[in-house]
Amino acid sequence: MTEMKATKTLKVRVRDKHAAQLREASRAVNFVWNYVNELSRRSIRERGRFLSSFDIHKYTNGAGKDLSLHSQSVQAVADEYVTRRKQFKKRQLRWRCSAQSGLAALQGRRCCLEKRPGRL
Repeated sequence: MTEMKATKTLKVRVRDKHAAQLREASRAVNFVWNYVNELSRRSIRERGRFLSSFDIHKYTNGAGKDLSLHSQSVQAVADEYVTRRKQFKKRQLRWRCSAQSGLAALQGRRCCLEKRPGRL
């Protein structure tokens, strides 16, 4: 019999001083998602092939500096996009708007979000 692993979810209150920073990160994640979506759509239309996460990483190289995101966060969004596109067998996924929480793509990725004294 396989061993079951328990996952615990913590609820953390976000202070007002961190809310603006989280909204900015959310918009940046949504921007990366939409960019990867458009890039994938153009690749299918022009070349007739799907891009792998490795291919997408080459196109998003260095984007973290301009978007104030960690490079692993940008890669995590690209990996999540490729996973969902394969899962739902779609050529293009839905666009993400800023009203949604873009950090859901980074949920459970310990390497992407760090908590430092006074900031996230």
